[in-house]
This record gives sequence, C-alpha cells and structure tokens, in this order.
Amino acid sequence: MIKIILLILIFSSSCDDPVINGCTSPSACNFNPEATKSDGSCIQPEGCNNWCPDDDGEPGVLDCSGECDGTTEYDDCGICGGDNSTCIDCEGNPNGTLSIDCNGICGGTAIIDDCGICTGGDTVNQPNYLKDCYGDCLGTATVDDCGVCTGGNTGYTPNFLKDECGVCNGDGYRENCIDSNCNQMDCSGVCSKNEGYSLTNECENECQDCGWKPTENCNDCESYGECALYGSSLDTCDTCSGGISNHIADSDKDCFGVCNGSAIEDCYGICGGGAVLDECGICDGLGSIYQCGCADIEEDKCDCDGNINDECGVCGGPGPSEGQNCDGVCIAEGDNLDQNGLDCLGTCGGNAQYDDCGICNGDGYTLVCTGDNLAQTCANMDCTGTCIEEPGFGIGLDCAGNCGGTASYDCDLNCCGGATGQVCSSLDECGSCDSDASNDCIQDCNGTWGGTAAIDNCGTCAGGDTGVEPNQGTTPDGLYSCSDMTSLVEGGVCEDLDADGDVDSDDCIANLCPKILWDGTDLIGFDFSFCSAPQSTIPNYVPNFGITTLYLNDQFISDFSSIVNMTTLEDVNLNYNQISGLPSDFCNLVENPCTISLTGNFLDCSTIPACSSGTVICD
Repeated sequence: MIKIILLILIFSSSCDDPVINGCTSPSACNFNPEATKSDGSCIQPEGCNNWCPDDDGEPGVLDCSGECDGTTEYDDCGICGGDNSTCIDCEGNPNGTLSIDCNGICGGTAIIDDCGICTGGDTVNQPNYLKDCYGDCLGTATVDDCGVCTGGNTGYTPNFLKDECGVCNGDGYRENCIDSNCNQMDCSGVCSKNEGYSLTNECENECQDCGWKPTENCNDCESYGECALYGSSLDTCDTCSGGISNHIADSDKDCFGVCNGSAIEDCYGICGGGAVLDECGICDGLGSIYQCGCADIEEDKCDCDGNINDECGVCGGPGPSEGQNCDGVCIAEGDNLDQNGLDCLGTCGGNAQYDDCGICNGDGYTLVCTGDNLAQTCANMDCTGTCIEEPGFGIGLDCAGNCGGTASYDCDLNCCGGATGQVCSSLDECGSCDSDASNDCIQDCNGTWGGTAAIDNCGTCAGGDTGVEPNQGTTPDGLYSCSDMTSLVEGGVCEDLDADGDVDSDDCIANLCPKILWDGTDLIGFDFSFCSAPQSTIPNYVPNFGITTLYLNDQFISDFSSIVNMTTLEDVNLNYNQISGLPSDFCNLVENPCTISLTGNFLDCSTIPACSSGTVICD
C-alpha cells in the first residue's frame, strides 16, 4: 500500500511540473523565464541586433524609433510611426498605383498629347488628333489616293505619284516607240495606231508590234515613223533623238527649258541676262575707255579706271580753274574786271562792280517802298546817305523815324517791323489780331473760318454748321454702316493696314483676325477661324458689339463666360476648343434664343442643363 501511494505521488509531481525547453540564461537576449531546461539556444547580447536592456536590466527589444521595448511600428508606407498617408493613391490605398489623369479622373488613362491637349481615357479625343499625317499640330497635310502624306509642310503635291492614266506609281502610256518591239499603249491598255487608219483583223495579225502598221494594200508592214524604225525616240521637244538619229535628246531647249527658245546664259551665268564680256574680257566691264586700251599703258597716260590727262597734263586731274591758266594765274576778261582779271572784290572773273555812288556792289540811288502807307514809308537815298523827299510822297521816313525804313503800323496800331525789332500783329480770317500765326483760324470742310465741321468715317462733311450728324450714313463705297465702322475703329478691331493715315472700311475688310461679317450694310458678327494663331481667350471687345453671329471654332478657348449675357447672339460656334465646364448662367446665352455648338470639347454632354429655349449641339 505504501509503495502504491509513493508511485502516485511521484506521478502527480511529474504531471504538475512539465519540462519546458528554452534559453535559461538571464543574460541572454532570448532568455525564457518559463524554460525549465536549457536547450542550448541562448544568444548572448553581442549577437542580438535589436537587444537592449529594459528598466529591470533584463534583455529587451528595440522598436523602430529606438525605444527599448517600445511599441512604435512601421506603417504600410515603411514610415516609422507613420499613418499610411505618405504613400496612398487617389483612392486612399497605401502603396496603391492609381493617380489622377489630366481629365481629373482617379485611375484614368487620359494624357496630354504632343499638341498640348488632354486626350484618351474618358475624354472624347484620341491622342494627337490635332496632328496631320506629317505630325504637325493643326497641320493641313493629308494622305492622298496613293497612300502618301502630301500637302501641308510635306513638300509634296497630292497624288504626285499618279501617272497620266491616274494609276499610282503607274507607267502611264508610252508615247514614243524605241524600236520595232516596243508596245505603244494608251491608258486602257489598247495598242494605239495612227489616227484615221483602219485595219482588218487579218492586217492587224500581220503587224503585231505597235511600232509598225500594214501598208495600204495590206501586203507588208511599215514603221509608224522613221524615228521608231531606227531605234530612236521623240524627246520632250518632239524631236527624234538617240539611236542613229545623231541628235541629243532635249538639246533644242534653251536655258529656261523652252523648246527652240532663244534664251542663253550671260557671262555671269544668268539665264536671259544681259551682261556681256567687254573688249577687255571683263564681264559687264567698261571696255577700252577714253584712249585707254586693254593692255598695259605708258606712264603719265590715262588709266582704265576712267581717268584721263587734263589740259594741264595731270592724269585724272580737274584741269585749270575757271578764268585761270595751268599755273593758277588769272586770265579772265570782262568790262568790270581790271587788267589782272579781278573784280572790285578781288575775285578772278567775279561779277562784282561799282554802283553809281562808287560803292563796290552798292545799290546806288535806291527807291524803297514798303508797307501799306506809302506816304510814310517811301524814301529816296542819295549817294551820301541823305534822306530826300520823293515828289508826291512827302518825307521818306517810316513810323520809327528811319529813312527808307520798313517799319509800319499793325492792326493794333503799334509801330513794328523794320528796325524796331517788334513783330507785327495781323488780323486772321476770324478778326483776331495777334502776332501768333499758329492760332490763326482755318477753314473747316464746310468752308467756314474757325468752324468745327469735319470729314466723318463716311467721308461726309458733318458737324459744325453743316446740319449733318457725323457717322450716320454709309461708308463712301456705300457698302457698310458708318456707325458700325466707327464702332469697329473705336473698339480697336480695325487698324490702318494700308498706312494711309486713315482707318476706313478697306482696313476693316482686309483684317482677317477676326473676319468681319456683314449682311450687306450692317455688322452681324465675327469669324475667328481665319486667325493665323488660335485664340486662348475671347477678345474683350467682342461683348461691346450687338452682333448675332460669333464663330470661335478650332481655338484654344476654355472659358466663354464673357459672352453669356450678349442678348443679341443667335449663332455661336465653339467647336473643337478646350472647354471642360459651363458658366453658371449658361442658359442666359441659349435662351436668346441661340444655337450654340460645343462639339469636340472636353465636356460631358450629359451634364449640360436643359434651357427653356434655344439649341445646344454637343457630342
């Protein structure tokens, strides 16, 4: 009984304290306090990457922030202590791959193409749809019937590969036979014969080659022509060439390529030019000029630059001065000259002479009459300078007391002019008396002095005393409303394109950006599709005009809110722009009523509101 009890106690002790294998060393970084038996797995501190002593001196584990036994962890973005916000995509998924495309759609596939347009994805446009076949944005090149990109900037004319039969890369028809074995065919593939020649089937079988034909009695074959017979062919000038013809093809063309033309290259190599070699062998030279030849010349002779010996023997010299010999001695003669050929001023051959008073170049007895009051301003001067009286005119003093002077009284009765140094006042056509000529009144277009009438944009004298209101008629050609023309000029739409100093209807009509639309007299709208450069915004002058038509298609416009309150608009074309949203008052424009076309934009047509009237075109 005692043995049984002892066995039961031993068995019970074994069940209560089971063996737990593990690291039993407290200094090891992987110490297991629950282990009852060492299994040899202990790792000493120097071998533990994240080992650290905790507050009790026991081994601990560093968290990502470096805190022993801390709780900070890496988030899904790999950021220690992060909140997963640094790597979320547009749907909020950490490390997700979705992004917002150029159309504003998360995970969308729309991209900006080579022309700067958001295309593909949920947009209505294919990438690079604005490119032509040559790769030019907004280019005009197209694929022709032969599958070749032509026109635009390609340098190729559409269908240039077609032959005269309209076949791409075809041989066309052969106009000239080289020998008796050639096949002269028309565009339908039929062997051609001489015009007017009819053959029976039997005759045709006798002469099968197109270069030959039966004789009249159908007993032999003869050549269509001597050229085909001898292995030659007609060149582009219809001359038999090559073979045994002894003629070089196209040798009858002149330098312009004209058959039997007369144009030749001149000595500069210019076709049809007029330059020729002179007698000295120089192209367009002066040749042998004066007594010069083309060879070397003797000293003191003229040269071939155009210089000759003058009268004094100087090559290229000016010769003797007028009235002098080659030694510079005066040899002039004249009644007013002394024995040395000098006048009273000492000038060789001069015109100076003594007057009646013995003064060189003097005036002698001079009668001076100036001004309106001859009784006060006319005087005779004798040779001594004494003022004498002219019979019938009184004393010879002016208003300033100067004998023979020119001073006189002006409209203000002031003595002026002459030796007074005072500027005389004068009356202008409006009765104003002053000395300022710049303020003198002028005639207006109505002939009124000092009037305000002027030529208006209609070419009519209006305003002032005319009784005509300016700019109320039509332009001088009678084609356009003068009031409309004036508005275009003042709005800056029309410029002085012909630089004549006047902005008129010719300047407006020639202006292609925008093209101005008329109904025969009045302005109805603008067409911007003719502009050389696309518009990115609607010009600010557009809302200032009461127009009905506005074409803004094929531009780069994204916002058209500036025109929604133009109550006169009836037809608006905004096709193929960059519009992705509508103004809040969009219906104001549509309900004019107006037809507005929005095809080819970035719009979701289903989002366009339903307006009470008008028409919206969208796809």
